[in-house]
Amino acid sequence: MKWLLFAAATVTALAQSSLDFPMSLASSPDGKYLVALSAGPKVSVTSFESASMKEISRVALDGAWLGLTFAPNGRTLYAGGGSRGSVYEFSVSTQGELKQTHEWKASDFIGDVTLAVSSSSCKSQQRGDCKHDLDRTLLLISVQ
Repeated sequence: MKWLLFAAATVTALAQSSLDFPMSLASSPDGKYLVALSAGPKVSVTSFESASMKEISRVALDGAWLGLTFAPNGRTLYAGGGSRGSVYEFSVSTQGELKQTHEWKASDFIGDVTLAVSSSSCKSQQRGDCKHDLDRTLLLISVQ
């Protein structure tokens, strides 16, 4: 019997130095951009062009941990602030550039962030009668 190995992916260094510590990756809904959350001594969130892995922008943060998620439209990104107990919100331009737009104090420690989407806003009991406006809830995983 013969075993064959094939490369399934390209390995790319995301850290700008050996001290960085990439903790989370998120791909934009359209697949054009990849964002990395680094929680090492140089805490940052960095966007890359998926096809070339060229760095587009990097935003330094005061603290971070695991959570990283895109809104469904791909124009908003959320990151968990770890021991800072915050959630960061970023706008994402059509060119993949990041800009921090808000920071919420949420808890003592934010372990993860994800976006839950439901269609509970439809008031009709008849199936197919509504155009669903999606309710979006930011879920935080807090460690007490």
